[in-house]
Amino acid sequence: MKNYRIIKYWTALVLFLAVSCLAADKKPKFEKFVPPAESHGAAITGYGCDRMHIADSSSTSKSSSYWNLILWAQYGTDHKKYWTKTYDTFQVPVNHSVKSAGESASTGAPIAGFETMSYDFTSLDNACADWGALVQTTLKIKPNGDKPDAAEKPKD
Repeated sequence: MKNYRIIKYWTALVLFLAVSCLAADKKPKFEKFVPPAESHGAAITGYGCDRMHIADSSSTSKSSSYWNLILWAQYGTDHKKYWTKTYDTFQVPVNHSVKSAGESASTGAPIAGFETMSYDFTSLDNACADWGALVQTTLKIKPNGDKPDAAEKPKD
């Protein structure tokens, strides 16, 4: 009887962890991240995204970096960001390369080597563009605060 309870407990634990991992892979819905049309008595005048570096991770096979996507909106003419939300954390691939600052005049050998890193922000940029499109259609506002022209018609 004890073995049955232990097996039942471990099975439940494994299922719980598996469901948690599957749920963690899903991105939050953008609909929950639409800024209000007004804040502090002023209408929305612009919106956008910022990236915030969180941490770096490296293994023997590849390195990556973790970044938060910060969504923001500004209101009024002071262009202050009154509304900000952290959307999600993204794992970004990092490419490393070593370059030299020049070469020795006497030997021609490279000197002052330095490492450069390049980040692939495609996933963050795509998420920002998708969120911006939702905000534009929901609030009927462009990123710079202009209202879309309702009278954009072809000229005669």
